[in-house]
Amino acid sequence: MAERRAFTRIGFNLPAWLVTPDGHQLPTQLQDISLHGALLSVTEPWQAESGTPLQLRMSLDGHEKVIIMQARQRYHKDGCIGIECEQLDINSASQLRRLVELNLGDEALLRRQFEELLDV
Repeated sequence: MAERRAFTRIGFNLPAWLVTPDGHQLPTQLQDISLHGALLSVTEPWQAESGTPLQLRMSLDGHEKVIIMQARQRYHKDGCIGIECEQLDINSASQLRRLVELNLGDEALLRRQFEELLDV
């Protein structure tokens, strides 16, 4: 089966938190991230439905370099939660861009993915 993803996923093992609309914070583990979303693993029970708005919060260095992604849950299966990015503030977008840039090592591919992100 051909790969259909337009956005390269970067494998990244990092603690993160999902924040629900009612303010509940769920500790998660980031498995991978792209300009369009993320895959997280959870060990605690999780009841949110697909389409639920969430906020993903993760710190790249423990405190200063923080990415905050406004997202929607796309699926939850076998302890994994897939989220789709809906909005990033300018600082989070810059941090995520730099993270993807460092891991892709291909400026043309990064530029193409940003153009596709604008079309989504």
